[in-house]
Amino acid sequence: MEIQVFHTEGESGSAFERINYPLKEATCTGQSVLDILTDLVNTATGSWVRVRKILEAVGDKRLSDRVGEFFQGYVRHHLYCSRYKLGMVCAESGNQELLRFHQMSLDVVGGSETE
Repeated sequence: MEIQVFHTEGESGSAFERINYPLKEATCTGQSVLDILTDLVNTATGSWVRVRKILEAVGDKRLSDRVGEFFQGYVRHHLYCSRYKLGMVCAESGNQELLRFHQMSLDVVGGSETE
């Protein structure tokens, strides 16, 4: 389910076309897109917390570090990759705080969106 936050069902000209999971789910359930995205974020972060607890119980720091690097890389990939249109969503939203946050995120991971 977390992957679907970033996935679109085909390429489109606008990040606001209703071809992604959060927008479809909001339409079908009557929930707001914000509520859908919040649920997805909670699911993803909850999964990460559970994985960390399991790894702590195992006690293998090397494995724990490696899994942490994987999760970090997964998020970085989606921030970088213009296919997921996060930059376009931020820009078209007109929300300056969101746009600044996205740019800050790109700066933190070391670059700009790429194809």
